[in-house]
Amino acid sequence: MEENHQTISEFEIKLAQFNDLPNDVELLKDMHEDLLRMQVAVSKQQIQVDQMNDDAENCRRLVQSSRETLPHSSLPRAGKHIDLERLDKEVSQLNNRWNGVCTQLAERLRSCEAAYQLLRNYNAGLEKEAEWIDDTYNKLQAQPPIEVRPKEQFEPTRNLLTSVVERTPKIEKVNVDGGRFIREAKIHSSRCQRYSEWLCEEVHPSLDMRQLKRQADVQQAERMRRHGMNVDPERVPVGAESVARELDELNAKYQRLLDMLYERLRRIAAANPGDIVTLVSDVFFKYRRLISYKGLFCM
Repeated sequence: MEENHQTISEFEIKLAQFNDLPNDVELLKDMHEDLLRMQVAVSKQQIQVDQMNDDAENCRRLVQSSRETLPHSSLPRAGKHIDLERLDKEVSQLNNRWNGVCTQLAERLRSCEAAYQLLRNYNAGLEKEAEWIDDTYNKLQAQPPIEVRPKEQFEPTRNLLTSVVERTPKIEKVNVDGGRFIREAKIHSSRCQRYSEWLCEEVHPSLDMRQLKRQADVQQAERMRRHGMNVDPERVPVGAESVARELDELNAKYQRLLDMLYERLRRIAAANPGDIVTLVSDVFFKYRRLISYKGLFCM
């Protein structure tokens, strides 16, 4: 029992040192591999836990059987086996903690695997759409000033605005993928925090939540250093927050591009009153605000 208690404690503390999911695919892969190695160790330890339960059951059976042959006056008060009840309680507590380790490990592996695929999809879309926005900005900047033959600039500007408006679903797809990663990462972090709080309050009162958080940050900073990312352990970025910032930046650039084209077309129309108003209104009708990850996931 003592060996199992020590091993389970080591697993619990190690799990408590896994915290926020990173927003880097390679770092996420490293975290997943660490969890897989832990899963192998847990599988091996399961043999010892099963043996402990068998030994406890045999102990109770043998002790009860041997006490049945003793005189009534020699039996524990009221016929209760207080020592066996204490043993049962200790074994039950260890089993509950062990089941908690197994459940936490399975949930974190699932969360890592789900987040990994979501992050890959998000990164691919983000890179592509960010590049497209930059290219479109360059096209807009290459347009001649409105003062130079404004009527001739209407068609190129309208086409550019139309292409940007029609790009909205792809930008929103990036928001969907990023929003799903953010949601998965937040659920993961919440579960990790609840588990750590339970450990500190119910199992290991001597543990300090702040110390566990520092250890988790140091561990994450070390992973980042192995991949050439130097970061202060006191300022380890949180994956969900980093993705949210990236999406905010992407959405702001996209909306600014729309606004600039909208304003340019409006000024062209103003320079040609009564001439191309109908055509301009057709484009304006298609123009709408982007639905960001915040609107999609109510964050």
